[in-house]
Amino acid sequence: MLIHAMNHKAGISFVLVLFILFITSCDPASRDKKNSPEIGNYIAAYTSGVISAHSEIMIRFTEDNPNAGNFYEALEQNPFEIEPSIKGQVYWINEYTLGFNPEGKFDQGTLYEVTLNLKTLIDVEEDLSKFNFAFQTRVMDFKVNVGTLTPYPGQADLYRLNGDVDFSDVMDAGLVDKIFEAAQDGRKIPIAWRGLKNNMLFEFSIDSIHRGDLASEVTLEWDASQQNIDVRGSQQIEIPSKSDFELLKVRVYQLPSQRVVLSFSDQLKGDQLLDGLIMLDGDDDLNFRIDGNKLEVYSDRTYEGTVNLSVEAGIKSNTDAEIKKQLIREINFSRLKPQLSLVNKGVILPSSQGLVLPFKAVGLNKVDIQIIKVYENNIPQFLQVNKIDNDYEIRRVGRPVLKHTIDLAATGLDMNSWNFFSVDLSELIRTEPGAIYNIEFLFYKKYSAYECLGGGQEEDEDQPTEEEDTFEFEESSYWDDPNFYYWGYWPDEYSWQEQDNPCHVSYYTSSRFVKTNILATDIGLIAKSGSDGEMMAIVTDMITAEPLAGILVEVYNYQLQKIGSASSNAEGIAFIEVEGSPFMMIASQGTQKSYLRIDDGSALSVSDFDVSGKKIKKGIRGFIYGDRGVWRPGDTIFLNFILDDRKANLPDGHPLVLELLNPYGRIVKRIVKTSPEGNIYKLTTKTSAEAPTGNWTARIKVGGVTFTKSLRIETIKPNRLKVNLDLGEGPLQGGRTERGTLEVNWLHGAVARNLKARVEMSLYKSNKGFEQYPGYIFSDPSRYFYPDEMIIFDERVDKQGKADISFTPPEVGDAPGMLQAAFTIRAFEEGGDFSTDYFTIDYAPYKTFIGIRIPEGDKRGMLLTDTTHSVNVISCNAKGKPVRVKNLHAAIYKVSWRWWWNATENDMASYFGSEYSVPIDEAVIGTDASGKGTFKFKVEYPDWGRYFVRVWDPNGGAAAGKTVYIDWPGWAGQAKREFPGAASLLTFTADKDKYQVGETATVVFPSSGEGRALISIESGSEILHADWVKPDSGQ
Repeated sequence: MLIHAMNHKAGISFVLVLFILFITSCDPASRDKKNSPEIGNYIAAYTSGVISAHSEIMIRFTEDNPNAGNFYEALEQNPFEIEPSIKGQVYWINEYTLGFNPEGKFDQGTLYEVTLNLKTLIDVEEDLSKFNFAFQTRVMDFKVNVGTLTPYPGQADLYRLNGDVDFSDVMDAGLVDKIFEAAQDGRKIPIAWRGLKNNMLFEFSIDSIHRGDLASEVTLEWDASQQNIDVRGSQQIEIPSKSDFELLKVRVYQLPSQRVVLSFSDQLKGDQLLDGLIMLDGDDDLNFRIDGNKLEVYSDRTYEGTVNLSVEAGIKSNTDAEIKKQLIREINFSRLKPQLSLVNKGVILPSSQGLVLPFKAVGLNKVDIQIIKVYENNIPQFLQVNKIDNDYEIRRVGRPVLKHTIDLAATGLDMNSWNFFSVDLSELIRTEPGAIYNIEFLFYKKYSAYECLGGGQEEDEDQPTEEEDTFEFEESSYWDDPNFYYWGYWPDEYSWQEQDNPCHVSYYTSSRFVKTNILATDIGLIAKSGSDGEMMAIVTDMITAEPLAGILVEVYNYQLQKIGSASSNAEGIAFIEVEGSPFMMIASQGTQKSYLRIDDGSALSVSDFDVSGKKIKKGIRGFIYGDRGVWRPGDTIFLNFILDDRKANLPDGHPLVLELLNPYGRIVKRIVKTSPEGNIYKLTTKTSAEAPTGNWTARIKVGGVTFTKSLRIETIKPNRLKVNLDLGEGPLQGGRTERGTLEVNWLHGAVARNLKARVEMSLYKSNKGFEQYPGYIFSDPSRYFYPDEMIIFDERVDKQGKADISFTPPEVGDAPGMLQAAFTIRAFEEGGDFSTDYFTIDYAPYKTFIGIRIPEGDKRGMLLTDTTHSVNVISCNAKGKPVRVKNLHAAIYKVSWRWWWNATENDMASYFGSEYSVPIDEAVIGTDASGKGTFKFKVEYPDWGRYFVRVWDPNGGAAAGKTVYIDWPGWAGQAKREFPGAASLLTFTADKDKYQVGETATVVFPSSGEGRALISIESGSEILHADWVKPDSGQ
């Protein structure tokens, strides 16, 4: 739908309104301390508006300051005069920016007036010697959001309560715990905290809430008066008894789609039929999703207002407890709040197809569209501080060209539902080829279609007046004067507590506006580079995907100096030799231009692809090897260096330098070689007899590339005793008495009589499975295990040099799987010297082990939604013989992405120790006499993501688990859901994993039969070959 403008001069931009608000309303003193407009020749930006009390003051100058030497080093002279007075440090952040960091922080909710003595920093005229400005810090406030009780899986007597506290400003993490207190029946319960969003949001978890035979109550109280915050309150949470299975809470969600979430006191049975047991206003044509103790209810209908929710008797928990009687709840589907959303996230719009920009809106009768033009000759400067879709410091490079009001209600659509709209920018502005346009959609309270209690809409006094509406937005003095860093639209009557209330002006702030950048061009640009100083640019037509020939491609460094250029060939490919570090690429043909930042931070992420390998520097590879692994002081060290210079970058006779560094990093020897034998350099050196022991370094430099190898220099004293510990073939069994024989002899064969010996045993995690069951996993990554040590023998051997050893290995009740027992045996001579031996043996912490085998999945290795998957289960004893096991527990958990931020080496163990484990299906299974069993599960569309499959024996203790990825059928869109900043995950398969030189590789990938694909073959240092492939329909 195309919306045509009714008024092309809708009034002054919100940025001008904001400037007036903060300079007049928030800064009454500024009326008496006005700055000369000429100050803009020296100051580009400064701190203003409402800022965090933990912020710093920043002044950005238009030119670099020659005195800005050591960044972040405190200056002796403070050029700032601040009222109220506050101590702090002044320093240069970079050549352009001066900062002031207060001691501690600024006071909350305080207006600060600042004078910068400009003459102490730069040479200015007397009337420009002082620059006055003001800012205000946020008032500290917070809101408490208490979540729903969550039962622990398999532990019916314990609950966990999660929630969060939203602060208006950065909060000291050490003070949060002092504000809150939780208690159950008078007994204090600890609260665990986790700070997010720069410590403005704190998630909390109250663990180990006891669920007894009688109902109880948990009280959460908060009082922040000791922290000078005027907020206090409390909330009571009812804890049901163990015998009660009941509905705890009902919540309505409007986004991303309408749903009702019912929280029950126990985990729900995963495979029960719920048709007819849940109704919304008598409608039982509903869809359901069980998520632990939560039941999500979906409908194809859209509900508004008050609706009766009916929960019939018969809903079951995972222990087969049932809801005994019908429950009726009155729930409210409130109207959607006013919102805007962009449909597409791209920046480039092909100019030949019109500049149509789609967007979505709800709850709004009108929106304003504001367009700022970044001039074509300023785009390189713009990209110095921005990605192509950002708008930082846009005032330095652009000016507004239009503000226009779009009447959405004129379409006759229901404004209280999401609707799609589009605006053709070519009908509003005359676009300049090569320019970037910053498009922003804004809305205010007077544009709202949301119905509020108490009558009609009040006129928003913070909106531009009729007189201001006649002011030309594009002539605003805002664009000619310096601006501050922190800005946005915040109405005069803004209240943080009302920020989510659409009936209050506080809801309508710039944080809800949406914006995007648009570049009108038909030139598509891709860049690839190796480490050999050559870049490859690929230029195509955005409409037809055909390669474009004769396109000039230029490469610039960060200082915007051209460091390379070339024109594209008939295949649309340009090879460019660059000197230095490339930062930006510009492709141009006539008036058409396309831009691409090519610094390291702008490259597409390939972390989800198998691109492992070694990066080759300057086209040279090398390998150092020695004649042994350990040398004594005074030994001759024979080293060899193999040089791989396939591109013949190095001339004949090019010197190779070997430097030998001692453990203190000092160079003790330096050897230069110019004549290898073939491509092998023989390098011989020697340490002195008094050389220090430790890790030495051999450092080889050749062709501007450095290679290193660690050399171990040790005073080695060989064993003189031969020790042998015989414990049988294993495995050892936890809790079972193990017996063995220790024997000590001299190396020359004589018996070592009556010598002292010590045997230590350490237990380590092992992922070992059983050879009889290939493909099965016998370990559980959701369990922690730390190495455990014990001394099992510390006595003397007898006169025959032997000793009988008897010990009972400890029982490890929560081991991930099979462990490894490592034994260290030491035999001591009478003079104090000792000889050492090591060996390992399997250690079985369980009598019965559980293994699982996950289905292979599709070509991506992923399982698909809406498909029943069978997990093969095996049970066996410690020697791998099958055994029958009853009452095994099996479950699949949805792994929330939030666990990733706490991921460690024991990532799944960390995940299961947090509050985010969500079982979506559970079952009790068994294995037959051959040790075989099956666990089946199905994840239904639209769910997708990472899941954890786990099977465990609650009686024997063993468990096995594995993370799987479940996705929708097909490959399109997966990357955009999970990795929006990454390269698309194209299904890519080859007929072999490895190839020999001369073999032909066959590569298969899906296509729509249209467009074309660029295939490139790359080594560790360069792009070897690139070619276009045009797929046929149906391939």
